[in-house]
Formats: sequence, C-alpha cells, structure tokens
Amino acid sequence: MTRIVYTGPRRNMMAMYEHLIKTVEMSAEERMREIREQAAILAERIRQESLEQGEKIKQQYFESAESAVAIERSSILAARERNKMDILRVQDETFQKAFLEAKTRLASFRDDPVYERFLRNAISEALSEMEGGPVVLHIDRRDEGLCRKILAELKQDCRLIPDIESMGGVVATSPDESIIVNNTLESRLERSKEVLRSETFRLLNGG
Repeated sequence: MTRIVYTGPRRNMMAMYEHLIKTVEMSAEERMREIREQAAILAERIRQESLEQGEKIKQQYFESAESAVAIERSSILAARERNKMDILRVQDETFQKAFLEAKTRLASFRDDPVYERFLRNAISEALSEMEGGPVVLHIDRRDEGLCRKILAELKQDCRLIPDIESMGGVVATSPDESIIVNNTLESRLERSKEVLRSETFRLLNGG
C-alpha cells in the first residue's frame, strides 16, 4: 500500500479543517448548553408563573366563593325574616278572626241559660271592689229586670241606671264616680285578649 504524506500547504489546510470541525462541535455543545440553561430558566419561570397564577386563581375562587356564600346567607336570612313576618302576620290574622268570632258569639250570650249566673258573678265582683258605701250600677236596659232580681237575692240596695249598651254585665260606680269598676262582658273580653292571643299562638304552633 502506498502511504501518502501531506506536507506544506496541504497539511496546513487539513489542520485548519480539523480545527474548524472542533470549533463547530464546541460551538454546538456550547449552544446546546445555553439552550438547556435557557430552557431550565424558562421552565422555572413558567413553573413560578404557574404557581403564582394558580394562587391567583385560587384566591379569586375563594373570594368568589365567599361573596357567593355571603349573598346566599343574606338571602337565607332575608327569607327567614320574611317567613317569620309571614307567620306572625298569619297568626295575628287568625287571632283577630278568632277574637271577632268570640265577640260575635257573645253578642247573643244574653239568650244563653248561663247568662244569669254570669250576671250574678259580675255584680258580686263589682260590689266587692267598691269598698263599701252607696253603689250605682250602670246597666243595659235589657238586663234591668234580671238585675233587680239578683240584687234582691243578694240583699243589696243599689241604684240602677239603664244608660249603657252592652253585651252583658255592669259598670259599678260611686255616686260621684270617683270609683269606677267596669265589669261588662266587653271589658272582661278585652282584659282576656292577651291571654287569648297567647293561647291562639300556642295552638297554631302545635302546643
């Protein structure tokens, strides 16, 4: 085999070529390293941005959730308050109807056989509160005969004045009206109103 040995310019050219190849290879490696470093930096930046964006999204979600919960809570409270007011309104309407019905029924109480016993108790209670002395009984004209009968049975001497209109009962006064005891059916019903209201609400609430 014939061995060829390059000398002179030819040898120098080969050396320059090899150096160029090495330079290119080194430049490629350097470039690859720079690319890898930049890629790592970019990846880290993306990761940080992703974390920051994730935190931002999470914060926005929590803020939106808190706002939604606050709105829902306000709506629930408002609905409860409306329901409470509706319940109270219905209860009051029911009571007013019941009270009116009671007054309507008592309007004919005078025709009930037990009315005489009621009138007797009303007169006795009024007289007991008058602290003695002369008493004037103001009555409905329809009760005049029954009142005279009851006073005779109670052995009480009272002046009767039929000057009021009432469903029943009496108004007892001293002669100068410095003492007044209202014991009519209307006044007794009015005094019982709050008790009747509480009882009606108790029944409406399942008590």
